[in-house]
Amino acid sequence: MVPPVPPSTKNAIEATRLARITELLNRLDSYDDLKAACLLGLLDDKTPHPTPRLAKAGLKLNAGATTRQLFDFAGERLGRMTRFDRELRDAVWPRLRELGIIQRAYRTTDPEFRASGEQMRYGAHEKAKSPNNSYALSDEAKKLLVDTSDTDWPKALDKFVKGDADRRLRVLQAASAAVATVGESDHSKLIRQAAVALKATLLPDYELVFVDDADEERVKDEWKKGLDKRGLLPDLDSLWPDAILVRDKDKSIWFIDAVTSDGEVDTTRHQELDDWARARGYKPRGYTTAYATWKRAGARQGKMKNLAVGSTVWIAEDGGKLFTVGSLADGS
Repeated sequence: MVPPVPPSTKNAIEATRLARITELLNRLDSYDDLKAACLLGLLDDKTPHPTPRLAKAGLKLNAGATTRQLFDFAGERLGRMTRFDRELRDAVWPRLRELGIIQRAYRTTDPEFRASGEQMRYGAHEKAKSPNNSYALSDEAKKLLVDTSDTDWPKALDKFVKGDADRRLRVLQAASAAVATVGESDHSKLIRQAAVALKATLLPDYELVFVDDADEERVKDEWKKGLDKRGLLPDLDSLWPDAILVRDKDKSIWFIDAVTSDGEVDTTRHQELDDWARARGYKPRGYTTAYATWKRAGARQGKMKNLAVGSTVWIAEDGGKLFTVGSLADGS
């Protein structure tokens, strides 16, 4: 286990770099102390490289280092009395590679160095399970964490975290994490967060036209006018989904039901919502059941197994993903 103690720093430069690392990893829903300390090592341009040949050549730790070398650096910053187990590598490197923060590297052997003159090679682990396999910062991450001025940092960080799909997914997870501990009294919060996540990604040209979170009257005044003009104002016989999103140009409609106690989009509800929308001239495009956590989703579905085929599932603590419910029985 990684101790719940943030890395210490030895000087002001390290402190500044650690602050940037921490902000970056938090934005990407990927912070833990060991990742942060290892990245601090990969930014270290003062400590001589722990490999004697590389140190003699003037290379520093930031040239690239093995898991053991970086874990030893991290252990010192984290106050470890014993060495980190190398088996923890899978808790560090895959996520950082996925996010484009680090790259694979290879420390050449002495014969390879004599033949090529290269101390390190970047982009691959050239030999499986070699003790010379190493990691280094990606060029993009180095530019962000080292070369960016304090003035430009906020804009550069924002550009980096939105720079590819894997990072954007993690940003969505981080933004949704606040909902992951909601209780039954926070049903409204879960509804709105699910709607915001869908609208910000999959449904940018849809408008949120209804949220069923009124304590007394079923339709708040803020929704009545918009629903009425679209012919969607629910009546006593209506099903009252938790949220409705609409694309006016082609009369497409998307339903959300957020579950804190019960209320998934099951087969019956799926059909009834479909009939309700079509009777009003709308084309149903989606039906999403939202849960706050995997634990809550598992507890409900372990018991109910009632999610409708063709519907989707959104889980706040993993909020960058949308899961589609298919059926092996009919191949859908």
